[in-house]
Amino acid sequence: LGLGLAALSLLPAYEMSQLTRRAQISYSEASQYSLAPAELVGLLIPGVLGRGVEDYWAPWPRVEVGYIGVLPLILALLAILLWHDRLSDLTRFFAGLAVLALILALGSYAILHGWLYRWVPGFDQVRAPARFIYLLDFALAALAALGLDLLLHPLPRMARRTFRGLMRAAPWAFLLLAATTGSIAYATLLLGQDRDPIVFRRIATAINGLALFLLLLGASLALLMARSYGRLRGRAFGLLALGLIGLDLFSLGAYVDLGHEDPTANFHRPEAIAFLKGDPSFYRVEVRPESWGAWSPNASLLHGLHDVGGIYNPLILADYQRYWESLTDRSTPLYDFLNAKYVIGPKDFALPWDKFIPVFDDDPQVNIYLNQRALPRALVVYRSVVVPDHEAAWAAIHQPGFDPATTVVLEGGKPLLGPPGQTTRLDITRYDLNEIRLRVATTAEGYLVLSEVYYPGWRAYLDGREVEVLRANYAFRALHLPPGDHQVRLVFDPLSWRVGLALSLA
Repeated sequence: LGLGLAALSLLPAYEMSQLTRRAQISYSEASQYSLAPAELVGLLIPGVLGRGVEDYWAPWPRVEVGYIGVLPLILALLAILLWHDRLSDLTRFFAGLAVLALILALGSYAILHGWLYRWVPGFDQVRAPARFIYLLDFALAALAALGLDLLLHPLPRMARRTFRGLMRAAPWAFLLLAATTGSIAYATLLLGQDRDPIVFRRIATAINGLALFLLLLGASLALLMARSYGRLRGRAFGLLALGLIGLDLFSLGAYVDLGHEDPTANFHRPEAIAFLKGDPSFYRVEVRPESWGAWSPNASLLHGLHDVGGIYNPLILADYQRYWESLTDRSTPLYDFLNAKYVIGPKDFALPWDKFIPVFDDDPQVNIYLNQRALPRALVVYRSVVVPDHEAAWAAIHQPGFDPATTVVLEGGKPLLGPPGQTTRLDITRYDLNEIRLRVATTAEGYLVLSEVYYPGWRAYLDGREVEVLRANYAFRALHLPPGDHQVRLVFDPLSWRVGLALSLA
């Protein structure tokens, strides 16, 4: 039932996943950002390795710690140790889920991850295994709830004996732990006080985290002992437990781990944005990585600009990404084909000055450069080269002398070798996410070529009659045009969405 309801999202998502680089990633890429075993200390002491941009000093680049609080961890453990028939199935399920999630989060540090990558369909497209720590948190939180529920009610005889035995041993175990770790911490602090200030600060940070953990552990054990010896009734125990958990978690999340810089500053360049929006034509911009510190790669989305890079995300379509990565030189016609009219780059950025000119320099950090050879979003060409397969198309567009302004490489259709016709009209009358409309008038047979990425599900209608959308110039779209005045409509209507909708409604 759940899969059926989710089919509307799952089928299109699966279709897209097969067209991205994620469908081809290696195991080394899939296992990047695995949770190092030493990071598991964060389940108990989240601040031991520092927090925030300036103070975090762990040797791994991830910061997932999975901390759910000290008392919830103890309650989760008690749910396993004290379970009885009424809760056994749930306890087993969530305990198993916690173990599985932990192993998955360890990624390349655990052999199971490699087996799943090799044998489970779709798992080879999942990166950053450390994020499975959130599934571990869910399982531990559920176990903690089961443990708390046990203690809110009278325990069965065997469970009560086990609980009291644990509580009798708890004070001695706590004193031993506090004495041992306290002695080590004091000695470390004493020996490190004459060292580099940064090292000393890290030692102090770790000790502060340890002290807070011991304080919370002591409070948790005191609360559990009071319940064990009948000093607290179920209702009072539950309220105090929730209060302690809330204090623990809210104190940890009382501040956000950000630096002192405004994270939104590189989204707001009002003068430059106003200049770009003053151009009424259809065009795309390129934001150079060298200027990302001043202009976010996602700023175009916020301001309604069309960017050759789209939004910054890991699911770029593989064909387009390959095309883009081949453009090492901005002087190539393949770059101009992308309708990249403006380049946003640093003040001292080097470009082929025979085609680029600076047109806006009023921003203190970036300039805007005009590409004088940028091709329009849609154009009609009267010469076509038909190739047998996808790799042949790749080779053809990289042949010396290939000019997308006059020729299109097609994986289908028919070759055109006739003399150039005249395009007397080409207007984009509607441009939305799911629909594009154009009016085109031409004096000869040709192909309407759009620098829009080819994707299954786009359907084209010429004067109301459906025509084939051809894969053009390796990663883009084209459709055949007879001479005359035409109304063209492209609409996104994928089969995966229609099938998914039918399954979700069934």
